[in-house]
This record gives sequence, C-alpha cells and structure tokens, in this order.
Amino acid sequence: MSTAEATTPTDPHPQYLHNLLQIVHTNLQHQADWHSLSTHTSPSLPRPLISGIPPEGTKQEWVLPVSLREKWSLRKWAEVFDALPEMDGDEGGDEDDDGGKEKEKEGKKLMMGVVSDDSTVVYYVVGEGIIKPKQN
Repeated sequence: MSTAEATTPTDPHPQYLHNLLQIVHTNLQHQADWHSLSTHTSPSLPRPLISGIPPEGTKQEWVLPVSLREKWSLRKWAEVFDALPEMDGDEGGDEDDDGGKEKEKEGKKLMMGVVSDDSTVVYYVVGEGIIKPKQN
C-alpha cells in the first residue's frame, strides 16, 4: 500500500451520492440564490448533506440530496435525522405570540432536494416526528 493511500481517509459514500450533492449544491447556489453553502461528507453521516441560508432566511438549513428513483423507509429517515447536527437557532425557548409562552420543540427538519433524471431539482420540507400544523 502506498503512502498516499494510507493517509487518504476512505470515503464511506458512493460516487452517485457525490454526484447528487454537486447537482443540488449548484442548483441552490445558481438558481435558488442560497448563500453560505457548505457540503458535509463526514463518515458519521449516512449520506452527504448541504447546509446553507435561503435567500429570504436568516438561519442555516439542512438539505439532503436524493434521487427521484430512491425508495425511502422510516429507518432511512431515522438514520438521517439521528445523525443531523443541531443548527444555530434550533433549540427551543423562543417566545411565541401568545403571551410569551415557550414554544414546543418542533424537532429537526431539512429540505429534501430531489434530483430527476434530467437533473431538475425539486425541494420538499421534511420534519422529524409529528409536527402540529400552523394556525392561520
């Protein structure tokens, strides 16, 4: 084994996941106008992730690149949410509009960037657990 192979960490994610990561990253940067984008490919993550700030947002959000052809199970979602680090501002304790009562912690959430065969990307918000709908 050469020295270069010994010092290079093994990437646990297959190449197709890195291809999805690049497509979604490019789409967020050039079409969706997100900023402060970072890619996360740690071995502690079940899949590569992207973090960044949406154009009208003030805090970072997670984006999970996936293929339209993938099948998702509750187990796969649990693995992703269990490995998802907390972002700044994700902690409970914010005040709401009803007399300053503490909000219930909503759980982790992310955007799923679904890539189709023609490289079109569609985004869906996915939350961990059951989230009470907002009242209008």
